[in-house]
Amino acid sequence: MRHVTHSRGQNWDVFISYASEDLRHASLLSERLAQRGWRCFVSGRDLDAHVGSSDWTEAVDRVLDDAPILVLLVTPAALESRWVEYEWRSVHSDIVARQVGLLIPVCLRGEGPATLPRALRRYQCVDARDSEELGATFERIAELVRVSMTARTAAASPVLALTSETGGVVAPRHTPVQPSYETLPGFPKAGADVIAALQRKLGCASPGERARAMFELGRAYRDCLQAVFALKCFQDAYKEDPSLVAALVEARSVYRTLGKPEMVEKLLRLELRGKVEASYKGKLLVELGNVLIDRSDFDGASAAYSAAVEVSNGREVVAVEALADMSIIGADVDNRYGSLKRMGFQAVGELASRLLLRAARIARRVASNELENLLQAAYQRDPNNEEVAMLYESMLVAADRTDMILELQQDLISAAEGAQKTLLASRFAYRWINRHQNETTAVSLLKFADVPPPLISGFAREIEQAKRLAHSTGVT
Repeated sequence: MRHVTHSRGQNWDVFISYASEDLRHASLLSERLAQRGWRCFVSGRDLDAHVGSSDWTEAVDRVLDDAPILVLLVTPAALESRWVEYEWRSVHSDIVARQVGLLIPVCLRGEGPATLPRALRRYQCVDARDSEELGATFERIAELVRVSMTARTAAASPVLALTSETGGVVAPRHTPVQPSYETLPGFPKAGADVIAALQRKLGCASPGERARAMFELGRAYRDCLQAVFALKCFQDAYKEDPSLVAALVEARSVYRTLGKPEMVEKLLRLELRGKVEASYKGKLLVELGNVLIDRSDFDGASAAYSAAVEVSNGREVVAVEALADMSIIGADVDNRYGSLKRMGFQAVGELASRLLLRAARIARRVASNELENLLQAAYQRDPNNEEVAMLYESMLVAADRTDMILELQQDLISAAEGAQKTLLASRFAYRWINRHQNETTAVSLLKFADVPPPLISGFAREIEQAKRLAHSTGVT
């Protein structure tokens, strides 16, 4: 009997609850989320124990305790299954009792959001009953998971819930535990002890387990602000198992943080050479087109956007808009460019940043003298946008004006409130340590955000210990 592999260092991210007849949908969803780097539990694939047996319930309970998110595939069979009900009600009970957990109902067939059991109607639901494009449904689910993962970092609570009433996050009502650096928003959640445990796990892993073990070690190094070591692990994981596309996704994210668009492009092309579902391929092509614009390869960008539109049969709206941005000429340039700038400066937050970034990409082609101002404005409106940060900070570094980066980051920290202040400081510290190789400035930003000195010391100590562990085991 193959029991589900489980340990505290393993960390399942998503539990997919479904009726046995929907195993195919559960497996496809798992593959899609795995491409984003999240590890999903699908009982029919990951557990051989007989459903309802003591072995089965024990293993399922362990994963339910471990995974912060449950995705429920709602069909008539699922609503009639007492075991599926056991799974989602377990998570629902945790949310009600302790404000811990996230539950995402996905209506595939039968009941819709308005007629679900009362306990499920409180959650933000994905209604996919009339969807002809399964990939688009999976992307909506992936976005909810991403928002939850981001929100967990942004608030000093272990897990948060998305509700239908607000479409947002339920703030925790319990009293936080005694603070340590791990409880601060944005601070690394993997410490040197986790890295040491994963190194031991890698040392005794079988050939078939090495790739996954190396991948997990890479994520731990990434979480402990050791980007170079993380990249080595992700690279080795992919070499061991080329089907582990999540390693490419993680490596791409790290390279973006390091400000290396040429490596982002290389990994995108590598992933596109593999077997990729049409809807996901469209998104990869859009990402490739964006990188090519940022490297001033306008013909290559147009070709990538055109391919994205073609492969998605015109459903990839971002590709359609980006191709239109690239195709305008003459008077239409001023109209579209001006419209994007105007909307960007009128909007706020993430939307404003995305609009200004689009305007900046047009400016790179037709009005390069305005590029820096647009990128700065996009950075100010959403400093968490890694594309904008890579472009703007790299521009200032190339001009030997890193002092402007620090000044702007201090202004943004000063304007932030509550947990957001620490979140920004830790995000900026990550970049200073990895992109700019400057730990002194990283620590100065944490002090500027009024992080208590003992917590800063713990933060620095864990990073240094992680670095020593990597050197001692040859991960260089």
